[in-house]
Amino acid sequence: MTRVKRVLAWLGIAALLATFLVVAQSADDRAPEASAADASQFNPGMIIADALFYDSMSMSAAEVQAFLNDKGRYCTSNCLKDFRQTTISQPATSRCNAYTGRAGETAAQIIVNVAVACGISPKALLVLLEKETSLVSMNGPGDWRYERAMGYYCPDDPSRPGWCHPDYGGFFNQVYNASAQLKRYAQNPNDYGYRAGRTNYIQYNPNASCGGQNVYIENQATASLYIYTPYVPNRAALNNLYGTGDGCSAYGNRNFWRMYTDWFGSTTSGGTVSTKSNPYGGLDVVAGGVNEIELSGWAVDPDNVKQSLYVWVTIDGKGQHIYANKPRPDVAAALPGFSGNLGYSERLPATSGNHEVCVTYSNIGAGQHTSKGCKTVSVTGVSPADPIGSFDVASAIPGGVNVSGWAFEPDNLSTPVYVWVTANGKGQFLRANKSRPDVTASYPEAGSNTGFEGTLSLPVGTHAVCVTLNNTGGGSRKPLGCKSVTVTTLTNTPPKGNLESVVGVAGAVKVDGWAFDVDSPSSNQVRIEVGGNSTIIRTGIARTDVARVINSQAGYSGFSTSIAAAQGSQRVCAWAVDVGGTQDLFLGCQTVTVLGSNPMGSIDKISLVSGGLLVTGWAADADRPTSPVTLRFTVDGNIYNYVANGPRSDVKRYYPALSNNTGYAVQLGLKPGWHAVCIDALNQGAGKDTRFGCFTIQTR
Repeated sequence: MTRVKRVLAWLGIAALLATFLVVAQSADDRAPEASAADASQFNPGMIIADALFYDSMSMSAAEVQAFLNDKGRYCTSNCLKDFRQTTISQPATSRCNAYTGRAGETAAQIIVNVAVACGISPKALLVLLEKETSLVSMNGPGDWRYERAMGYYCPDDPSRPGWCHPDYGGFFNQVYNASAQLKRYAQNPNDYGYRAGRTNYIQYNPNASCGGQNVYIENQATASLYIYTPYVPNRAALNNLYGTGDGCSAYGNRNFWRMYTDWFGSTTSGGTVSTKSNPYGGLDVVAGGVNEIELSGWAVDPDNVKQSLYVWVTIDGKGQHIYANKPRPDVAAALPGFSGNLGYSERLPATSGNHEVCVTYSNIGAGQHTSKGCKTVSVTGVSPADPIGSFDVASAIPGGVNVSGWAFEPDNLSTPVYVWVTANGKGQFLRANKSRPDVTASYPEAGSNTGFEGTLSLPVGTHAVCVTLNNTGGGSRKPLGCKSVTVTTLTNTPPKGNLESVVGVAGAVKVDGWAFDVDSPSSNQVRIEVGGNSTIIRTGIARTDVARVINSQAGYSGFSTSIAAAQGSQRVCAWAVDVGGTQDLFLGCQTVTVLGSNPMGSIDKISLVSGGLLVTGWAADADRPTSPVTLRFTVDGNIYNYVANGPRSDVKRYYPALSNNTGYAVQLGLKPGWHAVCIDALNQGAGKDTRFGCFTIQTR
């Protein structure tokens, strides 16, 4: 069952991912193996190379099974080596290829099939399983370890020790969703606080007073591990590599590096990695503009023809990753079998003057990265401007505060502003990329998505919550001030809402309603399930009626969305997501008929009349539901066109999305004798013409 996870950003990730499990990240008391790791070789900025971490073909299912048999040779009950589970098919997403569910899959088969679908190394998954729950080697592991096998969606919450979100419980769910999340980190590197190609401050321990260190993260795989487990081992943890450190030690990333090294060798070179050749592609545009550099092209790697590549771009020696995942039908046509999404097109901010731009395509497998060379471009400048915005709301919710407002940057309108929210010296980034039509009305140049909204976990008490807008252009950071908020309770309030309308349209269902949770008054999530597949949307449409009756803060509690669906009968269900709890509100289900893109209708009756023939029926095209369909009558080889625009309230009742005027009553003047008649509905928009039928009839 595919779920859409919340975007995890900055230090807030610690509230959503299991990062400091007692079992998985405490010191490992097992004796080191023969090829023991050397702590002096641990590099916090390169825990594992991308080529190894993303090598989805590094082990076969048979090899993983043999590995589990060896590591679990002392296990006699409930062992991972003997585990089997019936898996559920997963549709293709931007993160993973489609997964075909099977009955009674072994743990080894699940690990390898997920690795191939999501582009993560089976070796990395084995190490993550061991570091999180010791499932690979433990004798008689409890069932709870399988329920939280990868520590995915198991937050470090002292009020709920050991709790994991039930939607992601179970061995397959854990392995699949954790792998998809690791791909999400790689596909959206700028959405998270730890990023490759820059220096990052990383704590030693969840206790901020323990301190931390500045780490230059060299690659995406290492950045992803820090997002998943946001602590760097301190000197005490490294001095006792196979034991415990001190009260400020954390062991997750240390144990990952140590276990991988013990089991598979170096994390930066060597090992057995499948490869065919190096990546290649086209660098179409490198050009300077106004305060920006335009960059576009395409990239592929024959080692994984379905995997979009990372492109490493440096400007005057400072680097960043961009993702080659945009459609390039021209390249796809020339390279049959490759993914169609292998293009990139970015506008990167730059100061006025000349800049050296270098581009490298990141390799998948054991080959080498491919350099596309360097080019010097000239950038012109405009007067720098500070970001503009407003800190609108800071309201207490159970266990924290909800903040919202809006922001944009006049000299970088294409990039949503990052907003730094702090309380008690701790903070997190939010991104101003949510709909704010009121701001658009005042600042049309800013576009429609300038809003920010999010929550910050806080204990009971009074707190100063402050907001600062980050600047990416030529201006400066802009503080928006602070608001005092008193958190008085940790009690969760369930949401309210209503599923008001579900209508089948061409290739989709249109869903409308409202949802409101006082714990997050500025915005609420709604989970919509169509044919077993879930989609998460957010409220944000003005609903003064709800604000008047339910709560004065519910002024933007409405939602309206269209979700792609297969033609035919579809069951649509919705839930209002409970902020800060697990009491999601079931809003109801409705069954609707999803229309196709071709015209539809019928010939209801054919009647002989004086001087010819009367044909009645109805016709409509869901692509243009309010536009009358033209009917082409071919009579004895001659063509006549008529419009279906007569009232048909019976059709409207069955297909609410259509116009009330879809009927036709066409009288054909015909001489006595035999006649051949064909009737076609002419297509509008996508699709093709629909033939309603042909018949031969004798008139008198």
